[in-house]
Amino acid sequence: MLNEIEIEEAKNLKHQFGQIKDQIHLVEEEMQSLNHKAESLIRHLEDLRLQEENFVQSLAKKYGPGKLNPITYTYEKP
Repeated sequence: MLNEIEIEEAKNLKHQFGQIKDQIHLVEEEMQSLNHKAESLIRHLEDLRLQEENFVQSLAKKYGPGKLNPITYTYEKP
């Protein structure tokens, strides 16, 4: 039979294992949440790229071939 010190050490180890298990579970949940957030941001970025492409195409129809200077907000022809 275990003495009191050994029982306390076993309880302490069991408690520490439980805490680490709980922390791992929380980290896994946070990682899943961050993955969902990243996927959402990527979809939003793709939507913005499509909007940008449509905008530039509309400028090309209006002004002819060229490119938009995002610093000066001017449409520059070649």
